[in-house]
This record gives sequence, structure tokens and C-alpha cells, in this order.
Amino acid sequence: LVDIERVEVLRGPQGTLYGAGSMGGTIKIITNKPRLDGFEGVFNAVTSNTREGSQNYAANGMVNIPLAQDKAAIRLVGYYRNEAGFVDNLQLGQKNVNDDETYGGRLSIKIKSTERFDITATAMLQHTDLGGTQEIDPSLPSLSQSRAVPETREDRLGVYGLVLHYDLGWADLTSSSSYLDRKIVDVRDVTAFLGVPVAVWLQNTVPDRTFAQEVRLTSAQGGPFEWIGGAFYSRESASLDQLALHDGLFGIPKTTPLLINNIDTTTEQVAAFGELTYNFSDQLKL
Repeated sequence: LVDIERVEVLRGPQGTLYGAGSMGGTIKIITNKPRLDGFEGVFNAVTSNTREGSQNYAANGMVNIPLAQDKAAIRLVGYYRNEAGFVDNLQLGQKNVNDDETYGGRLSIKIKSTERFDITATAMLQHTDLGGTQEIDPSLPSLSQSRAVPETREDRLGVYGLVLHYDLGWADLTSSSSYLDRKIVDVRDVTAFLGVPVAVWLQNTVPDRTFAQEVRLTSAQGGPFEWIGGAFYSRESASLDQLALHDGLFGIPKTTPLLINNIDTTTEQVAAFGELTYNFSDQLKL
């Protein structure tokens, strides 16, 4: 949420234009695009303190650089956030285990080769490390938990996009290609759940790769008829790789997992969509 142009909250259903998962509505976070007409930059830094924790730090910055007047520009965004934890793990003697460190950046390039045709390419990378969960045990002193191993979580995210736009005069033609590459690795302690004398934990690895392609044609503004039509394709490959690891349970070597589990899922979607509107007046449309 750095260098945002606007946020749109759209009432549902939005299935025609926004697809699966949008029956209840859609929240769109629209980032600022590269400006072709001038240089600009901004930098922000914040520090604060968390009660029962320690100092928090955050910083972000943006720079927009035209490469050719009214023809090409790049926009670079970077951010860093370190939020202190406030939950103590009494079993391991660790304080403020639920700390959160996130850093990332976004690079956008826009090329406007003619008055009617432009290309925008975007890449966003983000890395988040969590030292532990925010769960507390009500039977223990305030804001504390008991875990035999640190319940860490690592989240690596990459999102890449390419948008081609051509103004045909009577309509706008848009091609949108995107690719998501995400990998989450988290650890969950199950020692107390199993009631065993040594540490046992689950290590979950969840990779997700998704490619999506959309082509749509939108009518020019101004007439009583407004319409949009297009086609959509996506392919997602996801999996859950789970290991049950231990600290030498019942004499079993520590290098031998108690459980190896793998679930692979591939999902393909193909869709055609369209919408036709007739404006009887400013107050009535069909």
C-alpha cells in the first residue's frame, strides 16, 4: 500500500468483469502509473513503540523518471517495515517472538509509442519474515505462550504484469498478462497436542504459481449504448508439502520425518464475458 492512486470498493456481484471470488463485491487497489511528463519523488519514515514490545520502524520511497518526454518513463517504489513483537515464548525463554519484518519494491515502465498505443510493464517483489504467532495461552501470564520450537513464517511473493492498450477510436482494446510466484514456509508446534516428551513440529511449504491472460474490448464513451466483451484464461499450480519433524522421538533419528505429505493441485479456467448497457437517461440504465 505504497504509492497508491486510489482504492475502489465495488458492490457485488462482480462476476462478469472480475470473475471467481467476486460475488460479494471487489476491492481494487490501483497503483500510480509512471508519469511521462515530469520527474517526482517522495520519501517517508516512521518510528513508533509497541507497549509490551519495543521500537517499530518503517520507511518507503518513490521516484518517477521520464526517459523520453511524453514517450517513456519508469517509476520505482521501495518499502521496509519492522514491527516489534509483544508475545513471549516462556518455554524457550524468548521475548517478543511475533515480530514482523517486511521489505519489497515495485518497478513500472510505461512506453507510449503513439498517441493511440501504450505498454505498461510492472514487477513487484516482497519478502516477509514472522518470528512467531500472535497466539497466547490464557492459562499463562498475560501476552505469553508455550512453544517447543519457534513458529516462524516466511512469505516470498513476486507479481509481474504486462498491459498493452490500443485506442481504436470506436473502442479500446486491452491485453493484460500477469504471473504470480509465491512461496510460504511456516512451522507449527504440535508437541503439546500429541502429548509427547520431545518437540514435534509441522513444516508446511506452500508454493503457488499462477498465469493469467485477459483480452477485452470496451466501447467508446458518450453514446447511449455501452458494451464490453472479452476472453480470459488462467492456470494455477499449487501444492502443500508437509513434513512432520521431531527432536528424536522414541529413538527415531532426527533426520527421519514422521510424516511426508504432498498435495498438488492444478486449476485451469477459460471464460468469455460480455456486458451491454443502454442508458435511457442519467438516472435509468438497462
